[in-house]
Amino acid sequence: MNPKAAEKYVLLKPSATHEELADAARLHGWVLHRAGDREAPMRGREEVWATSDSLTAIHYVEDGLTDERYLWVRGANLDQVVTQLRRALLAYDEGELIDLADEEEEHNERVKAIIRVGLVFSRYNGEVLALYRRYLSDKDPLLRQATLFAIGCRALPEARGLVEHVADNDEDAETRAVARRMLAVYPPTSSS
Repeated sequence: MNPKAAEKYVLLKPSATHEELADAARLHGWVLHRAGDREAPMRGREEVWATSDSLTAIHYVEDGLTDERYLWVRGANLDQVVTQLRRALLAYDEGELIDLADEEEEHNERVKAIIRVGLVFSRYNGEVLALYRRYLSDKDPLLRQATLFAIGCRALPEARGLVEHVADNDEDAETRAVARRMLAVYPPTSSS
């Protein structure tokens, strides 16, 4: 079984509140198992909740590196739990994230958009790979490096070839170096 098959990521919108998550947890009988440190902003913060049957874990993550907040849901009943979370919290849906990355024109917004895509998509999606490919061919090396970071968030096996191509062919030496460092730790594909 694919280990990523039993997980989903939900990116919270800036207006979503932690209190809404706590309210949803109370409503559905979820139990808080572990709360992280709010005093470590660069490391971020994580809380781990479990459904009452202990079959599904809900990780609330405040990512100190990307400044994004997301939920990592893993275990059984994923669709049911994700639906409950989406009803309780303002969150991006996957299509919205793809559209935003596709439409953004300003550099900083494009960087945010592609990183958001990288945080959420943990399984193959042809539209996402096409976005990665397009962003990796942008003239701006910083955007290409941000795209490599996005790819590295979930290290999709299908995206490894894109990283290999950048490592071998990118016109910018630093971008090639970033890709080579990624490949040193990128999980190999079954054909590698």
